[in-house]
Amino acid sequence: MKCYPLQPGGLLAVEAIIIGMATPEMVYHEAVVNFPVIMLLMFMVAGIYFLREMLLFAFTKILLGVRSKILLSLMFLLLQPHFCPHSSMH
Repeated sequence: MKCYPLQPGGLLAVEAIIIGMATPEMVYHEAVVNFPVIMLLMFMVAGIYFLREMLLFAFTKILLGVRSKILLSLMFLLLQPHFCPHSSMH
């Protein structure tokens, strides 16, 4: 995939080791501790990548179908908890 953010993150980790900002043990520890977040990020990027055509179609229909800016704002405001279930707005 063209858009994986893991490669730049890996390069940043290697650069941090090379310039002395971190030790290999520190980088390894952070990678192990944050492994669930890394996996979540990988699957989210992959899901969006494979669903991008459907998402583009759906959001285009919504944006072009609703004429009122206020109604469009309210619609996204009310649908927001469904798209982001862990957000603070419930």
